[in-house]
Amino acid sequence: MDDFTIALQKSDIKSLIDSLTKLEQQIPSFNIKYGDAILQELISAIVDLLSSNNFRVSEKANRCLQLICDLSQDNRVFQIHLPVIIQKLSENCMTNSKEAVRSAALALVTSLIRGFPPNALLDRIVTSCFNQKSPLAKIAALQLISQVASAFNTDEPIITQYNQPLHNLLHSLVIFIIRGFEDPSPDVRQQSNNTMSQCYRNAGKPFLNDLLGKIQSETLTIQLEDIATTLQSIPVQDKKWNERMSSLNLLHALAYNHAASKFPHIFIPALQGQSKLKIALSKQFSDGRSALIKELCDSISSIAIDAGTFFEPCSDSFIDELLKIVSSTNVIMREAALSTISNIVESCPNQKIIPQIIKSSIVSKQTNAVLRSRFRSQINWKNECMGTGNSMA
Repeated sequence: MDDFTIALQKSDIKSLIDSLTKLEQQIPSFNIKYGDAILQELISAIVDLLSSNNFRVSEKANRCLQLICDLSQDNRVFQIHLPVIIQKLSENCMTNSKEAVRSAALALVTSLIRGFPPNALLDRIVTSCFNQKSPLAKIAALQLISQVASAFNTDEPIITQYNQPLHNLLHSLVIFIIRGFEDPSPDVRQQSNNTMSQCYRNAGKPFLNDLLGKIQSETLTIQLEDIATTLQSIPVQDKKWNERMSSLNLLHALAYNHAASKFPHIFIPALQGQSKLKIALSKQFSDGRSALIKELCDSISSIAIDAGTFFEPCSDSFIDELLKIVSSTNVIMREAALSTISNIVESCPNQKIIPQIIKSSIVSKQTNAVLRSRFRSQINWKNECMGTGNSMA
């Protein structure tokens, strides 16, 4: 180890890269234990290189530290170096223009989390990143939160070691997702959307309770604007359909946790007429992927259920598209569309959309007797409750 410590103090870039490459190969054979003064000197030399102006040096330094961390059985090996590591990661590595350096830094943090109580470590790193002016640091911090959320669907040691519910771990980090929503950088806002979707999928409603308890109307307006922008900017047949799915996940999550009923003055106008979000959602109906269409329908359905009578002004915004999906041969898409129409009819006391459904050529020519019967039962029941003369034979 002594030889490597000396070699890593050289200023020649080529020599440093060669030394780090050899060190990375040799680390698995080291006897890594707490109290080894030579090991501490080596770690100190590697930590100094995290802030190197050469991206390959910085990347390899991150990877060497990650290897030592993974192989160590005692987190005290890094204890005295942790403040400097966090500083260099947030100020240098996570703001680096090279993706390889940022990825290596995130991998190192993930390894460090396995050895230290995750609450304190995550909070320190994410806070430090958000104190940087660079959008890259904030994006990296949000990606880190996403990685932690994803880990809770696996057998990661951070789960078994600390046995802590995910929403408890994320509790102190919610504020950073909200700060991301409000950031002037569209890339940071998009990453906040992606991070929220990931956390929601893994931590569920307790996470959203934390998040929406802190969301203000201005933040929601920005979120809906960014959802619309993502859905509009990516062509329906583009391979990046997962980004559109994440935006729909976010919209669904917002409605599921009562954002539509809490902020109807923001949500409902966004779904009417020629609004950006309404047009962007309508565009998604031309996608042939059943998973995406189901999520689209479920999102609209959740908004209608949550908004209740507030949904009336936009009750007919998506009826034509939904009726076309009802005639699909794809069972998943058809059932999702039918369920959405049913929820819209149940949520809105006004009879505005019922004549539109009855007169629809798609419904009148619907050869599937089961579907037609379900439409008839739904509409006739609604009419009986409202005492109107509309009926469906």
